[in-house]
Amino acid sequence: MNGWTYINDTGSYTPPTGANSFMAIQAVNNAVAVIDQSGTTAVGVEGPWDEDFTLSVGQTIYGIFEQVTLTSGRVIAYHR
Repeated sequence: MNGWTYINDTGSYTPPTGANSFMAIQAVNNAVAVIDQSGTTAVGVEGPWDEDFTLSVGQTIYGIFEQVTLTSGRVIAYHR
């Protein structure tokens, strides 16, 4: 891993210079996030997609995520 970004507002976040994507998103408390995923295949979904996720505290999702925008809550987005 190349570090992480703590997100606790409704701004739109992309990985910093040197990281090409986020590889995991972990909820610090219950969170609702809009996640832009590109270049991977999710169950039943192929190709790029944007999706709203509700994450429970401690829950982590894995993938190749290009952008994260929170509606509520706090997450840690791990750089790839």
